[in-house]
Amino acid sequence: MSANQCRYSGLPVTHAETFCCTDAAGNLCADMIKLGRNIMVVKSFGYASAAAETEFLSCIDAYVTEKFSAEKGIIYIEDYADITGGDSASRKQYISYFTDNAFFIAGIVYNLPPIYRLSVNLALKLHLYGARGHIVSTYAQAIDLARQLLDQWQPGRDMSKAEIKLAKAAGPSVSDKKISARMWDAARRIMSSFSNPYLMLTQKIRNQLAAQYSEAFIKSIAAIDWRTPGMPPAEQLLADNLLPKKFYDAISFVKSEVDTLMEKRTAAEQVLQKSETRYRLLVEHAKAGFMEYDFTTDRIISVNEQMASMTGYSREALLTMNPRELLSDEGRQLFSERLSKAFSGEELPQDAIYQYIKKNGDNGWVMLNANVTYHNHRPQKSSVILTDITGLKASEQNLLKYQDKLKRLSIRLSMAEEKQRRRMASVLHETIGQELFVMQMQLSTFEKSLTAPALCASLK
Repeated sequence: MSANQCRYSGLPVTHAETFCCTDAAGNLCADMIKLGRNIMVVKSFGYASAAAETEFLSCIDAYVTEKFSAEKGIIYIEDYADITGGDSASRKQYISYFTDNAFFIAGIVYNLPPIYRLSVNLALKLHLYGARGHIVSTYAQAIDLARQLLDQWQPGRDMSKAEIKLAKAAGPSVSDKKISARMWDAARRIMSSFSNPYLMLTQKIRNQLAAQYSEAFIKSIAAIDWRTPGMPPAEQLLADNLLPKKFYDAISFVKSEVDTLMEKRTAAEQVLQKSETRYRLLVEHAKAGFMEYDFTTDRIISVNEQMASMTGYSREALLTMNPRELLSDEGRQLFSERLSKAFSGEELPQDAIYQYIKKNGDNGWVMLNANVTYHNHRPQKSSVILTDITGLKASEQNLLKYQDKLKRLSIRLSMAEEKQRRRMASVLHETIGQELFVMQMQLSTFEKSLTAPALCASLK
């Protein structure tokens, strides 16, 4: 805290601050420094209640915002040696914070007590931290790993002139295991010299052995690598005592169940990934447009390349828009009506036709086929397939024009026919009819002048 430079890495130490919680149920405190440009180092003390954890995480947020020039690409390192514990709510907060955090590219913890090491290993096994969580044993290992991760995140970065060899990966100390085994071998030899050694021990010795045995047992459990399938064999000290062996067997069962679940989860994720890949290929190469709409944010959240081609907008631009911005006035009114019906719980027809306006100002037509998903009877998201029917609409308009022309031609034809009929009626009545009448009169006069009866019959 008081140094100007890290003695191990040579990086400058700046912005030393201390956090102390105000929650009466916890006594969580922490010292914080900025190491170099991209590393935040924290030394925590005490017990973390849920309220204290909330204060602490808010303090981290404020520290990053104030002390780091860019709120991304930061490595978080924390020393757990003096953490005495924490309630379950605080641990959930801690995991959730570092899982969803955007400005930390990795978190490294060291000096973990055995129980915490078990907890963090299990969290890593379940992918709660993704690939950003790391456990090491010492500060030097934490710094070396941080430098390696930063180099991978930003290749060619010039952190320091000092050359530091990467430390070995963290893991249980072999020497600690040997000392523990020798210690318990000695204890067993002493106890085997008595016919009923446990009854002859004083309460003080019992307590000491129980504490010592518990510590060794916890270390043995904490040494389990929860990220690797299978269970290592129990230590000899566990095999010689029935009760610890039962505990160890129980934990072995839990681990085997976790391994099985993780295998099933991995297999399901692979199937899901293949399905997702096929789905994306189908969507991307489809001739129809595709769009996902979020009712809560009133935004387009996903589009394919075909929709971008149809509208003339880039995919990035479409993801900042809501559908109304693409529609004509009539289309906006129809969209608002359908939206009101969806929120009122009415069942919507899957198909609808909208007129939209392209980026260049041209009009187009699409037929939408929407599949709406609901949560608590309220619409959440909609997957929409858009079929461009601009050509069909143009053909429809042309057909309507042709129909109108045909109608007008039909009327004109009818009028011409009627005019012709009237003309022909007039000719028949005024010309041919009169001539026939005169002819009949002349024939009648001619008949009267005939004297031969045979000629009169032919004339009739």
